[in-house]
Amino acid sequence: MISVIVATKKRPSLQRLLDSLRQQTLAYNESWELLTRDDGINEYDARNRAAKEARGEIIAFLDDDTWVDEDYLEKGLKHFRDEKIVIMDCNLEGNFFGHGNMVIDKAGWGIGATLWVRKKQFMEIGMFEVTWHLDPPPRGWRGDTDLLWRMLDRYGEDSYLHADDMVVHHPLPGGSSWDPRVEYLFYMRHKERCIRMFVPVDPRLCQLILAVEDDNRIKEQVMKQVEAFIRNGVITMKQVNYSVEELKKLVNKNVLAL
Repeated sequence: MISVIVATKKRPSLQRLLDSLRQQTLAYNESWELLTRDDGINEYDARNRAAKEARGEIIAFLDDDTWVDEDYLEKGLKHFRDEKIVIMDCNLEGNFFGHGNMVIDKAGWGIGATLWVRKKQFMEIGMFEVTWHLDPPPRGWRGDTDLLWRMLDRYGEDSYLHADDMVVHHPLPGGSSWDPRVEYLFYMRHKERCIRMFVPVDPRLCQLILAVEDDNRIKEQVMKQVEAFIRNGVITMKQVNYSVEELKKLVNKNVLAL
């Protein structure tokens, strides 16, 4: 059985997701169940609470501002017939930045609105990171990718599938809030993957690395990417210098603990 888990703020968009789930080719209660939660410290806490109650051997996480095609669950279940697959994600299509639709088709990103996991291994690894031992706890940032990368470290690269024959639709702009405290801890936990996968596409992470990293080799590598962002008009050097100095102030105040 698949347990579909939705952490929700009870936004109006939830109804479209529920309508799309009602149209699934797999029979409700026979092949899948639905658990929604609106409590917890953040969305990751809500997901973890629901997962503990889930009856399914497989968990599919969806966000309440998404919707899926009628064969979404059927396709996912077919992929999980391969017993070595422990965690899976797929494409995300939508108007994330308010500038028109695009498709995020990135293996290894672990976008939370597309994540599937086997419950046994999900529980074994400690589920989603919720607070990162921070006070106040974060609203939620990087927990999805952190889960994927921890599971890859534990169960191996072959335990992961990026299903590019599946898509989750995300019609509304994204609502994630960047948290430099979490970004710092995420970077320190996953340096190699951060540099390889996110530095080429994420100016915010680049600026944080320039502020906190002591390794000049890494800083030089990251600075080359920042210069590419500047050449492409993504950001200006003035903005970079300002952000790096502000992040250094957080280091000096021990907000970002070295």
